Amino acid sequence: MAVAAALAPARVRAQSNFVPADEETEEQAERTRYDARVTSTTFAYRETGAIAPALAAGTEPPESASPINRLFTDLRLQVSADHISGGHWDARVDVRGRFNQLGSATSRTQDADDARIPTQSGMFGNRTELEVRDLFMRRRGRRTTWTFGRQTVVDVAATKIDGVRVVFDKNRSWDYVAFAGLYPARGSRSIRDDYPQQAPDPTAADPMARGARVVPVAVGAAAAYRRRSAHGAVGAGAIVPRAADRVGGQLEPARVFVTANGYWRRSTALDLYHYVVVDLQSARDSVAFNNVVLGADWHPRFTFRINASIVHVDTETLNAQAKAHLEEPDPNTAAAGARIQNNAEVLRIASEAARVAVSSSFRDMRFELSAIGQLRRRPEFTVIGTDGTPYTFPKSQAADVTLQAVDRRSVWGMRFAGSVTRIVGVGDANFNHSKATIARLTGSRRFEDGRTEVEVSAQVLASSDDTAGAMGATCPAGTLDPLACLGTSSVTSVQLGALAFRQLSSKWYAVATAYVGRYGIASADAMGTRVDQPPITFTSAFLRLDYRFR
Repeated sequence: MAVAAALAPARVRAQSNFVPADEETEEQAERTRYDARVTSTTFAYRETGAIAPALAAGTEPPESASPINRLFTDLRLQVSADHISGGHWDARVDVRGRFNQLGSATSRTQDADDARIPTQSGMFGNRTELEVRDLFMRRRGRRTTWTFGRQTVVDVAATKIDGVRVVFDKNRSWDYVAFAGLYPARGSRSIRDDYPQQAPDPTAADPMARGARVVPVAVGAAAAYRRRSAHGAVGAGAIVPRAADRVGGQLEPARVFVTANGYWRRSTALDLYHYVVVDLQSARDSVAFNNVVLGADWHPRFTFRINASIVHVDTETLNAQAKAHLEEPDPNTAAAGARIQNNAEVLRIASEAARVAVSSSFRDMRFELSAIGQLRRRPEFTVIGTDGTPYTFPKSQAADVTLQAVDRRSVWGMRFAGSVTRIVGVGDANFNHSKATIARLTGSRRFEDGRTEVEVSAQVLASSDDTAGAMGATCPAGTLDPLACLGTSSVTSVQLGALAFRQLSSKWYAVATAYVGRYGIASADAMGTRVDQPPITFTSAFLRLDYRFR
């Protein structure tokens, strides 16, 4: 056996961002290892319904259903090239594109304008998108690895940069990370919006001209650790607006933050995890918890599990980047025909959630019962109206409870699952200003040794605003008080659908869904009278094709 082991070819591990690494021989390591996939995702949606009653005498009645037929296709390319030509360089490409027309076709066309209704698609309107998620070269040394290009520094709050990162492998337990580069806008879905142009300055010679692009700089460092039962990282970073990235003539202070993330298997029955981002300095005046996730997974037996987590989420958008997508408030809000603006200001509003899930299996894992409870809340915040009037929205809370039952080995080889979810407000102010009940039933089965899976589902939803049927009492005639004028609608819907997965070959797979449903809406008019809207039928379809080649 010793001789056989000595003669066997040495094996090394090749790393890939997209798929698990495969073992390869030294001979294979002398050539470039390619791993790539192309994914096409298509989505279609349509609504149909009768004409709704006129809102006022002598006015044209509106359509109850959306006249827009939505259809788009995303194409995504992921390419990984390891040890290029047997050397120390790797490369990664991950890009996504979507083409959007200037307008969408409609369900009915009375005139030419009906066929050119602009639609909201993507993050900032109806525009063609080209998103670059990864585009970098990496140089692997004996203990130091350099990465150049667009990349995400996962160890430091998943900060995306266009720059350079260096990782020093100190020993088997510790890696040290440092990075610096330009900081594209968080949430950008296209290279056009990565570095947006500043909003027009109404005091400039040309008040309609947009300014220079907002190009902040990001720097940071981290220490990543790995043990047999734990792994994670601690780090710090800064996002620094340049002198040209001014808002209202003022230079925004740099955002300086610290971060920690990790996983610890405390025992065979207990897992702990955390993710924390704390802003030490930013446009806010004080230290703030930006993002906090604390969780525990306790499974004393193979058939019983409890998961508990606490989540706090705040915003971290630079004012300079957000301002580029806002409009200057219209000073003529009191004039007749004044337009409504919903993109004049951005507020930082945190939200919190506490979640507990309990599940238990029995009868050799055939049956499983689960219960999930969640409490969500947001703090009080104040909005200043265009006339200077402050509106203070009280803190609000909501709870949702889900009960679920699963039969994994039912009749005809089917897997059945049923769930009921109830969402209600808690305390004096409801987080959603509505309550809802959702019931869902699914049945699925695998074929051809798991290469094909089909699932059918049915869902019923009933929801209503807290002030449904009380319009006259909550929004007095002649007033537009945002603290009083709340929703007055109730909605019921039924939906049927199917999902299919097919492993076409070792390189191809497909996922398709199709849904059809019908929902009805009732609301109150200004006098508090219930008005039933015509029911709406909706259909949607989704198709994803994925091709992997090596």
